[in-house]
Amino acid sequence: VNVRVSSLTLLGAIVSTHAPLPEVQLLLQQPCSSGLSNSNSATPHVSPPDWWKKAPSGPFLEEAAVSSPKVSSEPCWLIRLCISIVVLPKEDACSGSDAGCTGGSTYEPFPLRLEALQVLAHLARGYFSMTQVYLMELGEVICKCLGEADPSVQLHGAKLLEELGTGLIQQYKPDSSIAPDQRVPVTLVVMFWTVMLNGPLPRALQNSEHPTLQASACDALSSILPEAFSNLLSDRQILCITMLLGLNDSKNRLVKAATSRALGVYVLFPCLRQDVIFVADTANAILMSLQDKSLNVRAKAAWSLGNLTDTLIVNMETPDPSFQEEFSGLLLLKMLRSAIEASKDKDKVKSNAVRALGNLLHFLQPSHIEKPRFAEIIEEAIQALISTVLIEAAMKVRWNACYAMGNVFKNSALPLGTALWTSQAYNALTSVVTSCKNFKVRIRSAAALSVPGKREHYGSVDQYAQIWNALVTALQKSEDTTDFLEFKYCASLRTQICQALIHLLSLASASDLSCIKETLELNGDMVQSYILQFLKSGTERDDTGAPHSPQERDQMVKTALEHISSVQALAGDTSKRAIMGFLEDILTVYFDPSGSQVALLGLTNR
Repeated sequence: VNVRVSSLTLLGAIVSTHAPLPEVQLLLQQPCSSGLSNSNSATPHVSPPDWWKKAPSGPFLEEAAVSSPKVSSEPCWLIRLCISIVVLPKEDACSGSDAGCTGGSTYEPFPLRLEALQVLAHLARGYFSMTQVYLMELGEVICKCLGEADPSVQLHGAKLLEELGTGLIQQYKPDSSIAPDQRVPVTLVVMFWTVMLNGPLPRALQNSEHPTLQASACDALSSILPEAFSNLLSDRQILCITMLLGLNDSKNRLVKAATSRALGVYVLFPCLRQDVIFVADTANAILMSLQDKSLNVRAKAAWSLGNLTDTLIVNMETPDPSFQEEFSGLLLLKMLRSAIEASKDKDKVKSNAVRALGNLLHFLQPSHIEKPRFAEIIEEAIQALISTVLIEAAMKVRWNACYAMGNVFKNSALPLGTALWTSQAYNALTSVVTSCKNFKVRIRSAAALSVPGKREHYGSVDQYAQIWNALVTALQKSEDTTDFLEFKYCASLRTQICQALIHLLSLASASDLSCIKETLELNGDMVQSYILQFLKSGTERDDTGAPHSPQERDQMVKTALEHISSVQALAGDTSKRAIMGFLEDILTVYFDPSGSQVALLGLTNR
């Protein structure tokens, strides 16, 4: 038995290393007899030992894996072997050729069955395209395992279910490379989950004697494909939701953490996210978990609160305003308070707490903002974000805080530009964009600085000048790093800073022009060369996820030029003419590279 367990462990290691590898796929598809051999060794009949010498190598491997002639119709001998070890009675009690015989009910030894289940989980994770052929059969294996008395067999069954669920979700992700006709059809996924929910899975979820199993069953339940969930019978949907909300009261922190996470997955489901009652119930459950003594529970709850607030933003962007109108203002206050508290917690909690704060402040409606009881909490929430942008925390925390600040700026109902916190928020972001060691955080702060859509949102002339100068300094320092790993983000950082500068130009007022001119007199050549790079750099996707076509990029510069030319300059001020000349030169050089020297000379003479 030890030898057999060890050989399965080795096979598990092979199929979980850098998966999927085409050569391993080829090995898994090698012809062998279906089922087990008649010997006691339970080894499949593999092809002759020198088959690999005849097999093509290199780029032909994938094609060979598809076109190699099959001795049997078994897509993967290892899956068949593992299923046999898990579910068939011992070899001597029943011959492999007659799997349905009734003689003897003793199974293979536990260590062997558990190892076989682990190998199946590795295959589901790394070689899902092969595993999916066995989906319904593996469903039966899982039901059998969950129905057994031994908790470790049940636990391994639940883990296998989670891996299969995750594999199905990956297939349906928008960026999935799997062709639609190669995916498991949604109808089959619905059948699979219906079998699970009608089987022993609910019992495993309620098995409070074995909290590890409960937690694992929760993880499995959270791996249901959203498209399949919406097609389940409504009583099965209600069963899932009721069990998760019920388990959130568990005294066991493993169960509570798994439940918090699962609720954070469900709240993103398109078929649930506009259900005000479900979202509110989930919010209350998550807020309760945010108070837990266990850091792991609080971290999972904060992640789910971040997801729940993402859902609020998605609902805000739908044409139907009913969700916003029906969502409780009191609950929003509670969420803001909890997120402010969580933003003072450990980094694992803090990073998602600030994400939630940004979303909540973006979601607030004018009707909330007008109320005195909201004014104080809005101020507190923004101060929490400002301090998180500035603290020496993990970079993910600061990145999320800058992202959240950009979200706050999107809410035009907030008094950005007139409120006292405006200058603190801008000072924090400009400090980060010029001096943070991590370039991804700098990129995110530059992105936040280019969110406000009106000149008045940038505050006083001095405030605007401070932001403009900080961005020019940041552009100058965009290659200053001692950390070699940061160099790969230099181009993205410059792209984002150039966008922010052009955005600021396209909103400038007459009083802002002299400060812009001063900076361009000192650093015009440097700014021009980077903006030209920005225009020529094509369609690279920047850190903010917005790809810009060259047409969009040059249009931004043209818009800025049109705006500056429409500004009524102050009497005797030559700044307007100088800035227009600067932008015209950029466009001239961009559209007519051969005249570049002339344009650059003209700029320096000015």
